[in-house]
Amino acid sequence: MARVALLSVCFLAVAGSPSAASNPGTVENTGQLLHYGDLRSSSPSDRMFIVSAPNGGGYWIATQKGVVSVFGDVGSYGDLSEISLNKPIVGMRSTPSGLGYWLVASDGGIFTFGDAQFFGSTGAMTLNKPIVGMGSTLSGLGYWLVASDGGIFTFGDAQFFGSAPGRNSNSDFIEILTSRVTSGYALVSTAGEVLNFGDMELQGRNSCSLAPVGSASSSAGGVFLLRVNSQPETGSITAKSGPLDSEFIDNLLDHAQQCETDSSDLAGFLSPVADAKITSSFGLRNHPIWKQPLLHGGTDYVSASKSYDGAINAAKTGTVIAVFDFVAYGRTVVLGHGSKLATVYAHLKNSEVSVGEIVEIGQSIGQMGSTGASTGPHLHFEIRVSGLVRNPVPLLAQ
Repeated sequence: MARVALLSVCFLAVAGSPSAASNPGTVENTGQLLHYGDLRSSSPSDRMFIVSAPNGGGYWIATQKGVVSVFGDVGSYGDLSEISLNKPIVGMRSTPSGLGYWLVASDGGIFTFGDAQFFGSTGAMTLNKPIVGMGSTLSGLGYWLVASDGGIFTFGDAQFFGSAPGRNSNSDFIEILTSRVTSGYALVSTAGEVLNFGDMELQGRNSCSLAPVGSASSSAGGVFLLRVNSQPETGSITAKSGPLDSEFIDNLLDHAQQCETDSSDLAGFLSPVADAKITSSFGLRNHPIWKQPLLHGGTDYVSASKSYDGAINAAKTGTVIAVFDFVAYGRTVVLGHGSKLATVYAHLKNSEVSVGEIVEIGQSIGQMGSTGASTGPHLHFEIRVSGLVRNPVPLLAQ
């Protein structure tokens, strides 16, 4: 039977994208740990969380709906599959005995199973960031909760050893890891980066996967990293849809280009549209649909040629990072060019490339269209440097 503490703090999901190399639900193991299986979610947007048995002989994987699956030599002590949750589950942790576990919701609610005990929650606090994970103490008589910015909250006999704010991490945090033999904890980011506090000495893995790390667990000196999948925002088009689509692409590039180094060489871009004519420039503008000032993070083009065939061409040789149907951006292709450079082609009628494909400069990647939040056929074109939008016009002129 689960003991429930339901609180009220808003949830902030970490965005990401599927990867051909690391599929969602795939378990990656480091050190001397063994692989006991992967979880294939029935829903592509389900978040998943992993926790290893204290003896390293297996692990549990829980979904955001509170459904718990077992792998290897671990027991099942119940889950939340029969309960309607107010907030999604964002983390899981085993007790020291391995005979129970906690589940934590995004609002800080704690659910106990087996021999897990309740020591408190963040219900009386006003949080700047949502709770994303938890870790238990050596005794099992306390636990830590971690927020997405790496902030730490202690309960029971848990001690404070430091927090992530100010450590210059570029990614959100998704998990806190503890050890059965040393004091302290480690924080894991969506990119696979690990920050150690106290006596912890764990090694992360920045793999430049499109699928972010959604959960992690440690045992026997190694780390399990669970890759997860999340999709762009869906639903009706609003004034917030464009910024949300842009943020999704920013997070996507943060993971895909994690292993790349910044480049000062921004030359070599060609116009993606033949005989291009600008219809809306980069910068703050009065949005043609929402009639309010909004940042236009790219340049809109049509063709001045009467014989234009609608082809949208790659502005630079690169690799297809993503092809998505966004709410505001519509059908969109994202190309990576190395050195943390990327180009974005939005509102396409269709796309002619697939994820992982290498395209040459000037190669057609799709047709000009009017999908998403659009007033007519055109191309919304972006150049991103280290994930940030830059005015394409002066870069195309180099």
